[in-house]
Amino acid sequence: MIVERLLPECLLLTVCLLQVACLQAQGDDALRKENYEEAVHYYTQGLMLDAKDCQLLSCRALAFIHMKQYEAARLDGEFLIQIRPEAPQNHYLLSLANRYLGHIQKAFHSLLRCLELDSMHRNEIVKDLYKATKRLCKVETHDKCCEEKGIEELLLKIGYLLCDAALHELCIQLVSSAVQLCQSTMSDLIRMQFHLIHANCYSAINNKDMAKTAYENCLKLAVKLRSTQEQIKCCAGLAEAHMTAGHPEDAIRYYLELLAILEHNEQEARDQYSGYERHALSIREFWSSERQETVYLNLTKAYWIIQQHHKALVFGKKYLEHLIGGPPTGYCQDITSAYHQVAKLQEKLGLYNESVINYQQYCELSKMLGNSIAAAEAHGAMGVIHTVLGNYDLAVTHAHQSFNLSKSIGERQLRLAAMIRLGDIYRTTKNLEEAVNWYQQAWDHDSRGDDPKLKCQAALGLAEVYKDTAQYRHALYFYEQALEAAELAGEDEWIYKCKFKIACSCQFSYLAKELMKGFNAFKEVIAYYCWLSRRFTVEGITLPKDTNDILLESYDGIQSILEKLGDSLKVFQYAEAGRRHRFLTYTFMIEEPPVWNSVMDEPSMSLIPSIEELYSILDLLSGPVLYYSLVDTGLYLWVLKAKEGLVHFHATSNAVSEAIHRQICQFLQLVKNKSLLYETEARNIPKRRLRQTTVGKRNKRQRVPHSSCKDSPTAERLLEGAEEIEHWKQMYLLLFGPVTELMEELPEGSDLLIVPDKHLIQIFSKSQALVVGSPHFSSPLSLWGRVWKPWGPLIGAQKEVIKVAEYLQTEAVMGEEATKKLVLSQLPHMTIVHIATYGSWEDGVLVFTPHPPPVAGELVEERSYLLTIPEILELKLKAKIVVLSSCGDGGTNQDPVVPLELPTAFLRAVILVRHPIRHSSSSRHTKHREFFWETVALVGCLDTELQAAQ
Repeated sequence: MIVERLLPECLLLTVCLLQVACLQAQGDDALRKENYEEAVHYYTQGLMLDAKDCQLLSCRALAFIHMKQYEAARLDGEFLIQIRPEAPQNHYLLSLANRYLGHIQKAFHSLLRCLELDSMHRNEIVKDLYKATKRLCKVETHDKCCEEKGIEELLLKIGYLLCDAALHELCIQLVSSAVQLCQSTMSDLIRMQFHLIHANCYSAINNKDMAKTAYENCLKLAVKLRSTQEQIKCCAGLAEAHMTAGHPEDAIRYYLELLAILEHNEQEARDQYSGYERHALSIREFWSSERQETVYLNLTKAYWIIQQHHKALVFGKKYLEHLIGGPPTGYCQDITSAYHQVAKLQEKLGLYNESVINYQQYCELSKMLGNSIAAAEAHGAMGVIHTVLGNYDLAVTHAHQSFNLSKSIGERQLRLAAMIRLGDIYRTTKNLEEAVNWYQQAWDHDSRGDDPKLKCQAALGLAEVYKDTAQYRHALYFYEQALEAAELAGEDEWIYKCKFKIACSCQFSYLAKELMKGFNAFKEVIAYYCWLSRRFTVEGITLPKDTNDILLESYDGIQSILEKLGDSLKVFQYAEAGRRHRFLTYTFMIEEPPVWNSVMDEPSMSLIPSIEELYSILDLLSGPVLYYSLVDTGLYLWVLKAKEGLVHFHATSNAVSEAIHRQICQFLQLVKNKSLLYETEARNIPKRRLRQTTVGKRNKRQRVPHSSCKDSPTAERLLEGAEEIEHWKQMYLLLFGPVTELMEELPEGSDLLIVPDKHLIQIFSKSQALVVGSPHFSSPLSLWGRVWKPWGPLIGAQKEVIKVAEYLQTEAVMGEEATKKLVLSQLPHMTIVHIATYGSWEDGVLVFTPHPPPVAGELVEERSYLLTIPEILELKLKAKIVVLSSCGDGGTNQDPVVPLELPTAFLRAVILVRHPIRHSSSSRHTKHREFFWETVALVGCLDTELQAAQ
C-alpha cells in the first residue's frame, strides 16, 4: 500500500524535474541567441515549478542585466545569496547588478566577498575590484600597468586609493581580506604597507586600540626592512594615538624615537653627499614643516601633563624657533600661542626674567591681532612675575593695565581676576589696607556667585590679610567662606587648599571645638593628597612641590593638634606616617606602583601605621627607643620600650618653638662645618683622545698642594673653645634633658636606638650597601694603547669609603679587595652603591684593582681593571642610590659640563653626586659627600632647617 501511494508522488517529481530541465534548456537557448525576454519567460516558468533553483535564478539574473533591468537582477542576486551564500558567482552577479544601479559601495562589498570565496578567478576579480574602486574614488586616469601587476600589488593600490578617498571602513575590510588571502605568499614589504594603511584607517575612525596594534606591527617590519619613511610614519601615528588616549608617557617615547630616526637619517644622508638632495626631497614629501612643528608642540604638552616642565620648555622653545624660521602661513596666531606657552613654562620653572620677556611678546602680538582678552591676561601674568621679582611698581602698573583692559571690553571674570591680583600685590608689599580694598571689591562684585572659583580666591585673599594682622577669627571666617565657594565650583584642588588653610588656623587654637575641626580638616587633606600622590605615581607624573609641601605640613600640623588634645599615641602614629612619606619621596623610588582607584576612597588611615604595627617592630629591639619629631610648635620626644610600649612622652612649650628651631639650625651648621675635613686627590685618568692644542701656562694643570679644610675661610668661622662647647651642651640638654633619669638607669654597654626627626634611622636595615674605592696597583697599566702609572694611593678615597661605610653600617672594600670582578658580582644585589676611585666621565670608565693579580712588573690589560658602560648595562641593577665619587682632577678650575653616559648606565639610580663642580674646593666635595650620608643616616630636622644649614 505504501509503495502504491509513493509511486504517483515520485512520478510527479520526475515529471516536474523534467519540465524544469526543459524550460532551463529553452531559456539557455534563447539566452545564447540574445532573445533575453524569451529567456526570462522560460526561466520564470521554471522557477514557478522550483522557486529555489539556483541555476534558473542566476541565468534569469544575467538575462535581466542584459535587458538593463538591474533592479530585477539585484533581487534575484540577493535571493541567490540567501539560498547559497558560499557560492562566489552569486556575489559576482549581485555586484554587477549593484554596479549598474550605481550602488558602487555595495558592488565593492559583493566583489570582495566573491574574492574571498573564489580561489580560481582571483586575478579577474581583483581587476574588477580595481575598476570599481576607481569609480568609487572618482579616479579617471587609465593605469596601463594594471595588467602587469600581481594580485598583492593591485590590492595594495586599491587600499591606497580607498584610504586617500577617506573610505576607511571599506579600506579596513579590503586590507583584512587581502592579508588573509595572501598570508603565505605576501612579502614583508607589501605586508608592512598593508599594516600602515590599516593603521591610518583605524586612526581616522578613532579606533585607537586597533590603530596602535597595526602601527606596532608595521613598525616591527619597518625596522626589519630599514624603511625610514614607514618608521617615521608609524612613530608619528603611535605617538598621536597614545596622546589622544591620554597616555602622555608613551606618546613621548614614540615622539622622541621619531626625532631620533629623523636626526640619524639626516646625518646618514649628509654622509652620502651625492644622494643627499634626493634623499632630503623624499623625506620632505611626507614629513612637512607643519608635522615637525606638531611634534614639538605635542611633546611640550605631554611633558607639561606629566609635570616635567624643564623638558616641556625645551620643546616649547624648539616649537617657537621652528615657527619663527618657518613659512608665514598662520604665523601670527600660532607664534602668539607659542610665546604664551613658553612664558607659562618659564614662569612655572622660576625663570622669571625670561618669562616676562616672552609675556611681553605675547602681549604685543595679541594687541596687534586685536585680541584684548589675551593682552589683559598677559598684563596680569607680568604683574604676578614682577611681584615675585620685587619690581612692585611695574607689578602694579601691569595689574592696573589688565584691570583697565578687561573693564573696557566688558570681561567681568578678567576684571575680577585683576582685582584679586592687585590685592595679592599690595599684600606682598605690606600695604594691607589697599589689599583689603581690592579683595573686598572682588568679593562684593561676585556677590551673585557667578564665578565661585574667583569668589574663593577673593575670600582666601581677605583671610590671608586678616591672618597677617592677627585677626584670626576674621581669617577663619573667610577661609570657611572660601571653602563654600570652592565646593560650589566643584574643584578639588581649591576645596582641599581651603581645608588646609582652615586646619592651619585651628592648630594654634586651644579651644577643643576648633582643635577637632582642625584635626578633621587635616585628616581629610592628608587623605586627599595621599590619594593624589599615589595617582601621580601610577601615572608616572612627578608630584608637584607645592602639593608635597602641603602634605608634609599637614602631617606636622595634625601632630600639633593631637598633642594639644592629649593623644600622644596618635601623635606618634602621624609622626611615623609623615616620616615614611618623606622618606619615600626624597630617598627611594617605590619599586611597585601603589594601589590606586580613580575614585577617592578613605586611603589615609591605611597609610597611617597602627599602634599594633609600631609596637610589633618595637618588640624586636633589645633596648629603649628615643623617637623625635620636630614641628612648627615644638619638639616631641617619645620613649618606647619593647613589651611596654610608650613609657614617656615629652613636648616642648609653644613659647620656645622659635628658639628651638634656631638652636637646631645653628647646631647643624656647626656639625656641617666640623664635618669630615679630609684632603682629596686627583682621580681622573688620561683621556682616550689627546687634545692637539698648545697648552699655555694658564691652561697647564698645576698640582694643587693637598690641604685641609682647616685652611679655608669657612674654618676660620668655626666656633672655638667655650662657645662651641656651650652649643653642644645646649643641644644635649634639648635632646636628652627630658630623659636624663632614663639615661642614668641604662647599664653600661646597653643598646639605645635614637630615631631622629624626619629620617628613619633604620632606612638601611633592609638595604645592602656596596662601598668600594681606593684600588691597589702593583704593576703599570695599559690604557688606550699607552702605559699609565697611577700617581699614588688614593688616601682621600680610603678615608671617604671608611667613613661612608661606617654610616651605612657595612664594611668598606678597598685596596687589593676592590677588584673589578668583585664589583661586577655584587652590583646587581646592592640597593646602595658608593664608588670612590679613578675614572673618566668623558670615556665612561671606572678603575678597580686588576683581577687576576698580575705578575710583578707585567703590563696589566684594560679588561682586567676597567669597568665600562657596556658592562654596566649588561647588569640588572636594583640600586636606588648610586654615588660616583670619581673622575675629578683635584683642582678648582673644572669644567662643570659632565657627560652623562656613565651615570646614565646606572639606570635605576635616583641620587647621583657628580664630582667636580666649578670653583669649589676638592675638600668641600668630600665634606658634602660625608654630610649627605651623615644626614641620611643620622641627622634629623625639617627640610627648611636643613636647607638653611646648607
